[in-house]
Amino acid sequence: MSIELILGRFGGNSEEGGVVEMKRAAEGVLKQFQQPMELLTIGKEGSFCVDLENTTIKVSDDHAVLQMPKLDLLTCSLAFAIAKAGNLVGVTEGGKYPVVLVDESQRSNLPEESWRQPELSPVAKDALDFQKLLRSWHRVHKAFAKKVLQKDLKTDEEAGKQSASIESKPASVPIPSALVVPPPVWFYHVFLCHFSRTAYRVPKHAEVLGEFISYLDAGASVGCGITRRHPNVVWFDLPSGDGRVWGHKACIDLREIDLRACRVIWEMARIGDMAIVTHKPRGFQTILTNVNQIEHLPMTWKSEYSYLSVGHSPEEVHAVLRRHHEADLPQEKRAVFGPEVPIPLPGTEPSLHDTVYLEMLPKDPTGEKQWKRWAKFINPKLRKYYTEVPQDWGSIRSNFRLITTSAGKNYNAYSYGYHGGNDIYNELMLEFAAVEGVTTARIVNFDTLVQSDGVSCSISECKEFTPTTSVR
Repeated sequence: MSIELILGRFGGNSEEGGVVEMKRAAEGVLKQFQQPMELLTIGKEGSFCVDLENTTIKVSDDHAVLQMPKLDLLTCSLAFAIAKAGNLVGVTEGGKYPVVLVDESQRSNLPEESWRQPELSPVAKDALDFQKLLRSWHRVHKAFAKKVLQKDLKTDEEAGKQSASIESKPASVPIPSALVVPPPVWFYHVFLCHFSRTAYRVPKHAEVLGEFISYLDAGASVGCGITRRHPNVVWFDLPSGDGRVWGHKACIDLREIDLRACRVIWEMARIGDMAIVTHKPRGFQTILTNVNQIEHLPMTWKSEYSYLSVGHSPEEVHAVLRRHHEADLPQEKRAVFGPEVPIPLPGTEPSLHDTVYLEMLPKDPTGEKQWKRWAKFINPKLRKYYTEVPQDWGSIRSNFRLITTSAGKNYNAYSYGYHGGNDIYNELMLEFAAVEGVTTARIVNFDTLVQSDGVSCSISECKEFTPTTSVR
């Protein structure tokens, strides 16, 4: 059984990103990796194929199929380049994400409403990022393929014995296990945050990341360990998931909320003096690990019992997380964000990142052209920051959540600070707004939109809209 990655195009212009552009992109990658051009062959109706030692890539006008027994950099670079040139999306159902995008503009064309959530459809910045985002998908399908192979070998062996002993009776042919599609893996998202009264990006002290590293390095007994290191962030694995930790916060994704994982979460929260935060359609659930933390919560965070509790042990954290995530219910009965329960408008409830609304120009009703101008404006400046201070400056992305104020101005939501760099993005957004000649706005106290020109209005007076046409 082979592991196949499908790259497909959803919506958009069918003439955009044709086979010629994808072939040129593939040739560029082969040249970069010093591979012979004879590996690329032309097929019928302009399609082409790339035959590598462990991989076969078949590309047509609107999709590509890659056999990926290994998740090597050459294959991922070809996949990313072809997807980028052809405006294709990686379909990765069964892994952590159902799809992986290569451009933010692809999000609005995704066929499933739930896929449009940023946490379920990340954007790969380059080939290395694309390879990282495919890991959970590849791990799941590789394990499934191995299980199928073992089962088929056992079936063949039993069938062979039966046919040898009863030659007159042919062995029964089982239904191929490869036809069985594995169910999608459900992930539970848990965040750890160190709070101050006015911010949640301040660590307990300057050396706290070193304390996290010491704990994770000694974590073999509880099944956790570091997989990647960076001066400002550390990636780690758990028996039932993985995560990243900075000095001021951690993001953890769990396939199962078990007690071993909750012990790690509990210990890390205590090391960093952090609260444990989860997000579901009913709102944020905050579990304090120290009763004194309540004094430092942002003033606008809800502090009623239904949103806030104090965990005194890993067992209590385990119970609250399972109840809030409805882990004991069948997947189809759990509350999720979707058509019936839409994701709240960014800024109207507590969040782990910052959101600013950028005024849209009348000639750009979807905000997509503005997003492209923003990317062109910001990329050289970010490269300069990376060169001067080589650290993770985080990311910014458009939510494409569009609102109209009571005065008729249209705004698009941009969220940033997923890894850091909030101050940098604040400055750059103000610079870009000045270049565009537009205003910015922020939602204050979850209910009031305050524009940079001093005008404000209640969110209840604003209307969210979805444009009927896509401008590219």
